[in-house]
Amino acid sequence: MNSSASCVEIEQLLRLSLYQIASWIQLAIVLTIFVSIFTLFRHFFNHKIIIHGNLMILIANLVFLYFLTATFYGVSIVRYQVLFHFSFSPPNCELLLTPVWLAFLLAAPPYLYLVANPFFHLFIMAERCRATFFARHYENVGFRFGWICAVISWLVALLTVFGIVLSDLSDPIFSQPLAIISLTSQNNAMAIIFLHCAVLFLLIITSIGDYWVQKKNRKLISRYTLNSAEFGNYSIIRNYQIRENLLTMRLILPLDISYAILFGIFLLFGLVFRFYRSQMTKEIYVSVYNSATTLLLLHSAFTLVIYIKFIKYSSPNYDFANFGSSAGTFASNCQCQSEVISRPPVVIPPAGRHLATLIFFHGMGDECEGWADTFRSIFQPILKHTKFVAPNAKEMNGITAWFDHRGFDPSAEEDRKGLQKVTNYAHSGFSQGGPVALYSALAYPQPLGGILCLSGFLLPKDSLPTQIRQIPGLNVANFAVPIFIGHGTNDQNVPLSLAFSMANALRRFDPNVNLRIYQMGHENCAAELNEAR
Repeated sequence: MNSSASCVEIEQLLRLSLYQIASWIQLAIVLTIFVSIFTLFRHFFNHKIIIHGNLMILIANLVFLYFLTATFYGVSIVRYQVLFHFSFSPPNCELLLTPVWLAFLLAAPPYLYLVANPFFHLFIMAERCRATFFARHYENVGFRFGWICAVISWLVALLTVFGIVLSDLSDPIFSQPLAIISLTSQNNAMAIIFLHCAVLFLLIITSIGDYWVQKKNRKLISRYTLNSAEFGNYSIIRNYQIRENLLTMRLILPLDISYAILFGIFLLFGLVFRFYRSQMTKEIYVSVYNSATTLLLLHSAFTLVIYIKFIKYSSPNYDFANFGSSAGTFASNCQCQSEVISRPPVVIPPAGRHLATLIFFHGMGDECEGWADTFRSIFQPILKHTKFVAPNAKEMNGITAWFDHRGFDPSAEEDRKGLQKVTNYAHSGFSQGGPVALYSALAYPQPLGGILCLSGFLLPKDSLPTQIRQIPGLNVANFAVPIFIGHGTNDQNVPLSLAFSMANALRRFDPNVNLRIYQMGHENCAAELNEAR
């Protein structure tokens, strides 16, 4: 192709409205990426971040990749706009042509992004797998894995780009200045299509792995919550690894799934465009394909916004307490403290005249919404005059907890101060919500209708009546309140023996303790809920 024909080609492309609109949108996204990176660094240096070094290395490399890609995208867009609007004139249109070396320089970063981005996310998933398998000890592991993964990602991406450039050099088109910047040629067109398919496969594998890691860490939290003997002295609140795993996957899993979907759409569009390419002019084809890449650039900007949130959530000083005016109903029944409550509770009004209120506390790592459904379906048909209030515990780096429970081992420390903070709340609870319900009821200055403790336990471990009365704030008004204790025979989180110990300790001063045993694990069954009514 001679230079005059190339000039006409690039001029027609730059005059297309679709190309101009897409270019200005992409430039706005590039600026957003720069601002987001600046904000990310500002938050990073202003907050004390508690994340593992391996994860930090991989995320830092990803941020650099986004910066590199956005920079070259921006330079390419600005170069064309400046030349077209300020330097272009028909007799001197060769200014719009791009030297081959500059074309390689401007077009290489998007291919680096194409390959390195899925590899970094794949290795983040692999790093989270390691952190999950070795959660008790992983926070003391070195950073070699992160550096090795970063080197592999960059090496594979650079070798891929190098191979594409080598294949282009043997194409006659790259022997003269280019009208349209692209590394696709007859020598590598099919290879680039296969490359896109391989990337999509990596993204799918990564998303599946992310889901598994998130599910596995939820199980770990459930096992730790009330059966922490196998975890030794590990504390979910004092140690950060399991919380970091769950928080990371909570944010990154949607990112990886959305990127896999967007990239799948982009790949599908690309295949359709290539199929109908013979029916399009080259300018139209390039303009449409360039517009489609906006999706991937937009996802980069969105990812950086998520990373900013991750930095905030990873800071131990971040305040999750946010109690709005809708908490007024709950505040009228008990004194709410932002130290332990994260957001307004679920409040279900009574079906009839309001004669009673049931306040229920969920277990560690749980939320109140599921219990609200249980109340609607099982309790409300019988307790039509009862209002149901279910608060949510404060999130501590992604884990809901009322206090730091450190296990049932006799040598384990007890978070008595943390338990005392919640003695103004509920009189029914499941799992970790059980001791919260017991102590809140025993501290309440007015007589209550009853206490429900489902699959719960009693703290302190030496809970005889004399020690119970030594806890500040406890009141004798409910030392004879009816207490219902429901427990499963196969509960592997809270041993059944703890239910008997709790019942015996409470019966020393309260004769109205009803202990019921059911054939189940650390859960609920219909028989238990029916008797609890």
